[in-house]
Amino acid sequence: MQEINAILDTIYPAFAPLVLCGASTDLRLGELLRLQWQDIDYRKRQIHVRRKHWRGRDYTTKTPRSRRDVDVGDQLLSVLGGLSRERFGGETPVPEAPVFLSQRGHRVNLGAFRERVSMPALQRAGISYRKPYSLRHTFATLLLTQGQSIPYVSAQLGHSSPVMTLNVYAKFLPQERRESPAKFEAQLHARRDCACPAGQRGGMCPVLRGNPAVSLNAR
Repeated sequence: MQEINAILDTIYPAFAPLVLCGASTDLRLGELLRLQWQDIDYRKRQIHVRRKHWRGRDYTTKTPRSRRDVDVGDQLLSVLGGLSRERFGGETPVPEAPVFLSQRGHRVNLGAFRERVSMPALQRAGISYRKPYSLRHTFATLLLTQGQSIPYVSAQLGHSSPVMTLNVYAKFLPQERRESPAKFEAQLHARRDCACPAGQRGGMCPVLRGNPAVSLNAR
């Protein structure tokens, strides 16, 4: 998060909303550059991914996984709302108009963004080079460390299956798995007084001493 803030502080202001959107969502750079105002759903607090730019050409997303609705937070929606007011003077945005434009008001060129915007911003922030795609990994990692489920993260990323998500991001899960037994025991300890009869609270509850209802051999 510290690096993202550093990039936002050093990148050209015109591109800060683009970087914030990339860091706050799972969108690939080619998807970000082809977002239209009709894709921003303030009521549902979602961004609808319907188009992408890939290898010099524009495409309409067609598969159920790539054609997806991404949940977004209030901060990003507020920034996008401000960008809309700045560009359209409070009027309703043109639905098909691009959300992100260059400093000169043109559609953002992917290669030019990498070389003339992203790389210089990283240098000014003192951060080693990384592709803009890394913002997507940051988003996925944060979701997983927050405890979001693999199926949910997979749907947000537009992966073909949760298995693919697990294969890519499994390295971020071991610590969570190691902590899960301790978390379970802490929750059990906190609640066991409620399950124990009065007078037996604070000690070994019969529920944990072999009550047939919770036998460890039960299946």
